[in-house]
Amino acid sequence: MFKQFKKHLAATVIVSSTLISSAANAGLIHLWEANGNTLDSIGGVAGTLQGGASFGAGLSGQAFSFDGARQLFTAAVDLSPSNFASVTFGAWVNISAIPNNRGWVMGHDNGGYDRSLSLHDSRFAAPAAGVGRTYTSTLPTVTLNEWKFLAASYAGNGQVTTVYYDGQSQEVSNTANSNGNNFFSVGGLSNFGGHEINGLVDNVFIFDEALSVDELRAIERNGTPVPAPATLALFGLGLAGIGYSRRRKA
Repeated sequence: MFKQFKKHLAATVIVSSTLISSAANAGLIHLWEANGNTLDSIGGVAGTLQGGASFGAGLSGQAFSFDGARQLFTAAVDLSPSNFASVTFGAWVNISAIPNNRGWVMGHDNGGYDRSLSLHDSRFAAPAAGVGRTYTSTLPTVTLNEWKFLAASYAGNGQVTTVYYDGQSQEVSNTANSNGNNFFSVGGLSNFGGHEINGLVDNVFIFDEALSVDELRAIERNGTPVPAPATLALFGLGLAGIGYSRRRKA
């Protein structure tokens, strides 16, 4: 009987872990973990470091490191509304300084109000997203030299964009983005100088859907968009116990 339970347990953990992982990753299309390389562990779109950008100590492992002087990471992913009706992107950031009190963290901005995450002077260095018009950010000002989670969730043109920073969120209605660059950049804008950030960026991700605040908060707690294996195994163990209990009662 015990041998049968062990076999049932092992099979259940494997199957349930696979199913849970697939469900948790639904919509996750790109993840650049920055562990000494520019590989995309989900979508296979490897990026490129420019201007001497390198790696530093990350939230987990390593992170992309930028010095605020035309250093970028770019990847061939187009965030334009014509390509993604809805999209969510973000990362963990550790900002050392904000040159000229402004800087674009990530996005595909080509100089218009395109989809992006920025730290801008008119918003008092609070995180903001490109939503097609100027607005006042109600999010906290950026805390320097600490790891913080930053994300933007775009439901689509004419709909709501949610900007998330360090456990707090702001909804901005009537989003109206145009098509921007046909590539995604981290660390600044490729089109303009003087818009870069100085600091570290880790676990950069993109979902092809608009995530809710609760989903963003769950990713923040986890430290990565990918579910932790230990959590999956424990969940599988619970399912196995339930199945075994039912077999005994039967």
